[in-house]
Amino acid sequence: MLKRHLTSNKEKCLWLVPTEPMRSVLRERISQLAIEFKSAPFDPHVTVFAWEGTDVEAHSVVKIIASSFRPISLTFQAIDHSLEFSKTLFLQFERSAELCRMYDNVKEQMTRKSNYALNPHLSLLYQSIDTDRRLALCNELNLPAGTYSFDSIKVIETESPLQNPGQVRRWRKIVEATLMG
Repeated sequence: MLKRHLTSNKEKCLWLVPTEPMRSVLRERISQLAIEFKSAPFDPHVTVFAWEGTDVEAHSVVKIIASSFRPISLTFQAIDHSLEFSKTLFLQFERSAELCRMYDNVKEQMTRKSNYALNPHLSLLYQSIDTDRRLALCNELNLPAGTYSFDSIKVIETESPLQNPGQVRRWRKIVEATLMG
């Protein structure tokens, strides 16, 4: 019998990290959902960019972005869900001019092409669950509307495509910094 092996690539992801106290509120909710749905907890974040690259590139990107940008605010649009594992349940944000500028700045620094498209959202759960349960969770969650502030960035090494909680547990933080621009 032949065994199928799923292959994944290592990828770097630049994250925007929310300010306190919202960071702790979101971290706690993510942890609760991970326990309830037998998934993996993770730090709250909005992915700005993803690429295949080196740790050296990651350090360079963070140094430039941290020194070029002040904290960023994003406007909450909705709690949403999808069939996509990495967007099981998430907060959707509006694009802002500053976030788009940050995305463009990172993209310009890349030596290799990346197909990452900016879609500002903050995932709350990575897990395969049925549509009715995802929809119910959207209606049950009570998180503040309005503006969310992000004051730091991180680069994480992940596996792509993201398909199971084990991959989330293997994430590796490469570098982080406060936005000081």
